[in-house]
Amino acid sequence: MAHRKVALGLLVAGLVTVMATAGMAFAQGAPGGGGGRGGRGNMMANIQTQLGATDEEWNVLQPKVQKVMDLNREMMTGRFGGRGGRGGGGGGGGGGAPAATTDIGDKTKALSDALDNKDSDPKDIATKLAAVRDARERVRGELVKAQAELKEVLTPRQEARLVLAGLLD
Repeated sequence: MAHRKVALGLLVAGLVTVMATAGMAFAQGAPGGGGGRGGRGNMMANIQTQLGATDEEWNVLQPKVQKVMDLNREMMTGRFGGRGGRGGGGGGGGGGAPAATTDIGDKTKALSDALDNKDSDPKDIATKLAAVRDARERVRGELVKAQAELKEVLTPRQEARLVLAGLLD
């Protein structure tokens, strides 16, 4: 069991590093540097700059980009032991308000809690595992649809930028 926790910790650390590196690389390409202090608004402005989108184009692109980002973040929820809220980490801060949870996060936490209880019924674990897989499959389908809808309104250059940023496959 200890080896699994170490392996999971290493996997999580690797994923966080890759996501942070990709985000910083994407943000640094924008004029004015890497941002980071302006939060989501600054990140979205950097994406708009990277895509070379006019304000008119961005009015169409922004909600589609945001939806893909939110679904990607939701897919990551639960990859961190089911303890995170929406986004699975990286936010939070000093407000003290709990992060909004997701269906995947809730189901992953329930599975994790069952695994932490050495007396859990194997049937209960199997049911909770199936629920996690079902939730992930549902969100994966939503993500594929959202990515397709975003691709429909992108130029090839913009699509390539978002592939390199990890928002599109």
